[in-house]
Amino acid sequence: MGLPVIATRWSGHLEFMDDETAFLLGCDVVPVAEPAIREVPYFRGHRWAEPSVRHLRQLMRQLVADPEEGERRGRPPGRTS
Repeated sequence: MGLPVIATRWSGHLEFMDDETAFLLGCDVVPVAEPAIREVPYFRGHRWAEPSVRHLRQLMRQLVADPEEGERRGRPPGRTS
């Protein structure tokens, strides 16, 4: 569809997303926060991505400055237009 995607550079979606097909957001992998564990006890002992707000802002500015690059990365593989 030509729509750009921003996603964390961590977890299962990296099986089908890379720097050619998406804008991968830097993150730290941290233990799940205690409030989330209280809500879902199963999360205890797990880790999740904590996205970099600074990098997110940078990627969003990049997309505004170069929308054609966002469209290119958002195209299905093998499709040129």
